[in-house]
Amino acid sequence: MENEKFQELVLQRFAETEKFQEMFLQQLSELKTDFSGLKTEFTQFKTEFNELKTEFNELKTEFNELKTEFNELKTEFREFKEQTSCRLDNIEDTLKDHTTVLNSIAAAVVTIARRQMEQENDIREMRRAK
Repeated sequence: MENEKFQELVLQRFAETEKFQEMFLQQLSELKTDFSGLKTEFTQFKTEFNELKTEFNELKTEFNELKTEFNELKTEFREFKEQTSCRLDNIEDTLKDHTTVLNSIAAAVVTIARRQMEQENDIREMRRAK
């Protein structure tokens, strides 16, 4: 009887071991499936990340090109401003000189007109006096 109990116990343990082995294999299979899914998801994320990285690098390149263009325009504007500033100063000086000359001419014209009017008045007075 002990032998039968022992055999029964061994068969029971064997059955439990088989169930444990089946459960282990089932869980292993599920883990493999989960791992494959995670691997696929990781690959997709990696692909998306690389696409975003490429896009970022393109934007970075475009930004650097725009920055370079901006700096070139800034330099051109500074040079233009310096050149124009000198020209404007020269034009302003020339206008001041011309204004001075025109004021002198206007003063001379006024003086000449006064003298002419005085001469005309003197001539009229001389004619009246005769």
